[in-house]
Amino acid sequence: MEEANAEKISLQQEQIDTLKQVDALKDQFLGILSHELRTPINAITGFGSILDDELAGALTGRQHEYIKKMLEGAENLMALVDDLLDLARMQAGRFSVIPQRVFFTEVASKAIENLKPLADRKHLALFGEIPVDLPPVMADPQRLGQVLSNLLNNAVSFTPEGGQIRVRAFIEGEWLRCEVKDTGVGIAPEDVPKLFKRFSQLDMTATRKARGTGLGLSISKAIVEAHGGQIGVESELGKGSTFWFTLPLPPRL
Repeated sequence: MEEANAEKISLQQEQIDTLKQVDALKDQFLGILSHELRTPINAITGFGSILDDELAGALTGRQHEYIKKMLEGAENLMALVDDLLDLARMQAGRFSVIPQRVFFTEVASKAIENLKPLADRKHLALFGEIPVDLPPVMADPQRLGQVLSNLLNNAVSFTPEGGQIRVRAFIEGEWLRCEVKDTGVGIAPEDVPKLFKRFSQLDMTATRKARGTGLGLSISKAIVEAHGGQIGVESELGKGSTFWFTLPLPPRL
């Protein structure tokens, strides 16, 4: 009996060791793949921009349209590569934020401005309700912008044409709270717990299909929690969603 138990324990340990090795190889593969993909994507973007600017000769309207679609595809692919790089850093324990004194109004305004052309293409009304007198927070501006961009990208992707997206920010006790509210198709209650898990992209209806790895929200969660905040969602199927996150305010002197 003791021999059988010892053999069983030994087999279990071998399985654990094998899984750890596979996990380490997966992380290494993600890191290498992400770095290697950046070079050809940058080449596509660079030469595509040269063609679009007609530096290599005049183009027809249809050719400009095709090049713009190619550049959009390259931008989407680069966003996926960035997500994979962040995942590799998270897995390796090298994911970090560099907090500094940040005015949230500036970060939010920039994120909204960057996503405005994408919203316009879908005829979506994008509103920002960010008070200019919000107190500063200690945060990594680049990572904070990444969270807002992820939430806004999701809202644009998941809201049918003619809808609305509203970004709000306000003080709630000792927290700064930001909300991104859309008039999209919403999320079923049973799907909400899956949203912030890695590679967990929901099986949406035809009106809410989006490209991506399903990493954006899990990375946003890691960023917000690294700042000491929380992230969540309130949604009703058929009526839209409100994604929110909070950031702690600095202690009052």
